[in-house]
Amino acid sequence: MNLSNLSVSTRLAWGFGTLLAMLMLVVAVGILRMGSINSEMTSLISHRIPATELINDTSYRVVDNARVARNMILHNNDHDKEANKDAYDQNLAVINENLNNLALRINNAQDRALFDKVSRTRAAYESYTDNVIALALAHRSSEATALLFSSQYQRQGDYLAALGELRAYQKHLMESDARSTQELNGQTRDAMLAVGFIALLLGVGLTWLITRSIRRQLGGEPRVAVQIARAVAQGDLTHAILVKDGDTGSLIAQLQQMQLGLAKVVGLVRGGVESVTVASMQIAAGSRDLSSRIEMQASSLKDTASAMEQISGTVHQSADVAQQASRLADTASQAACSGGLAVEHVVHRMNEISSVSQRIGEVIGVIDGIAFQTNILALNAAIEAARAGAQGKGFAVVAAEVRTLARNSAEAAREIKQLVEDSANKVDSGSAQVADAGQTMGEIVDQVGRVNQLIGELASAAREQSMDVEQISDAVAQMDRTVQQNASLVEQSASAAIGLEEQAKSLARAVEVFRVPDHYRAGNEPDLTGRDRVDEGTKVEREPAGAVS
Repeated sequence: MNLSNLSVSTRLAWGFGTLLAMLMLVVAVGILRMGSINSEMTSLISHRIPATELINDTSYRVVDNARVARNMILHNNDHDKEANKDAYDQNLAVINENLNNLALRINNAQDRALFDKVSRTRAAYESYTDNVIALALAHRSSEATALLFSSQYQRQGDYLAALGELRAYQKHLMESDARSTQELNGQTRDAMLAVGFIALLLGVGLTWLITRSIRRQLGGEPRVAVQIARAVAQGDLTHAILVKDGDTGSLIAQLQQMQLGLAKVVGLVRGGVESVTVASMQIAAGSRDLSSRIEMQASSLKDTASAMEQISGTVHQSADVAQQASRLADTASQAACSGGLAVEHVVHRMNEISSVSQRIGEVIGVIDGIAFQTNILALNAAIEAARAGAQGKGFAVVAAEVRTLARNSAEAAREIKQLVEDSANKVDSGSAQVADAGQTMGEIVDQVGRVNQLIGELASAAREQSMDVEQISDAVAQMDRTVQQNASLVEQSASAAIGLEEQAKSLARAVEVFRVPDHYRAGNEPDLTGRDRVDEGTKVEREPAGAVS
């Protein structure tokens, strides 16, 4: 497994995990061994030592009961005897309790055999001492003394000897447990030392491997990377970075690539900032110029809108006048039609008058003929009266009067005829004039109809023109609003251009923090192969091959 393919955290986790596993192994061995030692110590402390103490206490009380028995024989006072008897009973109770507790700690056959021996010798001894105590209480001191020092006295020795054997065996077990504990302690120490030594060797090996792999990935000491990062953070891109030959994947090599790339970017950003600054200034100037022109255009549009409003008012007025003219033309047309009809009636009446005048002329002609004939008849009568003489004198007077009347009638008829002829001529002339007037009136009616049609078309055109003018006014108003919006946008663009200029200046001030080599300032492409080391003297440096392990 190649450690370089693992992350630093994984490598450290493997290393520390292995060390922790070895530590856990050491702890586990220690715990197991300590458990064994604890078992031995528990056996020693919980069984052997308490058993020995119980045996010692029992031996002490057996000896004390022998003393109490002697004292009861020696004392004649009942009170003293009873006091010693209480002490004897108390010792028996404690001995009984001790042996019961000791029985609980018996855990092997030899222990059981020795304990049974103690129980047998105890029964014999207590039977012996009970008899001595009973004789002493009965004030039979001589018998009690004889029994005390009889051959049964050996029962005390047997009892104490059995307790001694049991104590010796408990001592033997304690010594055996102590030796086992010492052996376990030594084994535990040796095992922990062995595991610890193996863990030490493994930890040193893993530390060397992990350190070596991390240093290879870092490309050097971490403090060098920190110094490089600090220099870059402070804006110093001229710091020389030493990299081992052939090293292209380490952190320091990548920091070098980053420094070179950042130097290039800073150089390009500086050039771009200058271009953006100039462009933003030009945009701001153009926006101001465009704003002034848009303001002039807006003013012209306002004037145009005002003129269009006036034109719209005039067109509306013209449309109203055209409508009034159309109505008047309709009225005139109707009047002309009525006048044409009246002229036709006049012509008809004039024709009738002309016919009547002709008839009157004919009647006057008849009257004139009658007067002429009457005149002739009166002349003939005068001639006849003259021929009659005196007899016809009265008839001659009548004939003269009749002739005079005929002559007057003829003259009146001639005058009337003349008047009638003059009237007929005038009527004919008037009829001709009325006919011409009727024809003219017809033409006037036709012309009035055409004028009415033209005025209607003019009114329709005026209405359409008014609608067109309203649309033009709306379009001009929309253009005015658009121009106002454009003016607002141009102002915003100018403000944005000014803001862009300020940001470009701020960016320029921010980029000024970085110090880059001169050839990057000139906009040259840097060598990103990882081999150039740019210092203040613009020199190429290479680190010896053994610099980084």
